[in-house]
Amino acid sequence: MAVLEAIGYAELALHFQMLDLPFELSLSNLAQEAGPGYELAFFALLKERIRPALSNRASNLDFYGLQSCVLKLQSARTWSRRCSELRTEIVEFLRAQLLHADLQADILLTIR
Repeated sequence: MAVLEAIGYAELALHFQMLDLPFELSLSNLAQEAGPGYELAFFALLKERIRPALSNRASNLDFYGLQSCVLKLQSARTWSRRCSELRTEIVEFLRAQLLHADLQADILLTIR
């Protein structure tokens, strides 16, 4: 905000909102930890890992490595229809976790 004020945008600085540092989680690393073909273990680990972020009211969640995560869980080298289905399941699972957390504030969710 001080930078905006220094370059003559003090009024804009009044409306500027800083985001908290993101809670980051590598989906690919989590898939590696769960093991190839162990989707149930993956989802259990994912739920366990995001619980602290949701209970601490994180406002910025960043999940990365989705494509490599899916390939690892499917034990696949190339993308398939089943990979697309699993990718959709993971995205829907993450969104559902946010809905069930009954959060009072907006959250920036990034899944890449």
